[in-house]
Amino acid sequence: KNEATIQGGEGSISVSAFSKPRLMKGHKMILLLNNAQAQENSSGRFTLSNINRGSHSLRVDIQDSKGKTHASSSPVTVHVKRHSSRH
Repeated sequence: KNEATIQGGEGSISVSAFSKPRLMKGHKMILLLNNAQAQENSSGRFTLSNINRGSHSLRVDIQDSKGKTHASSSPVTVHVKRHSSRH
């Protein structure tokens, strides 16, 4: 959800994406965190761990086996709030 705030914990983010129509054979979903590739798979289910505090942009691209991007989601911004280790 855009502009969601994730509180405490270990900075884990779960992302679910789907394609309609379904992915073509050889295509994959690429999860980008702050415009850098974080993970890829064909299921569209991603889990990011140990994400730093602050605001982050997430986007999913669909690429073919040659790396050509065929579709991109709109970016979603999430805000991670983690407890500080300072006392």
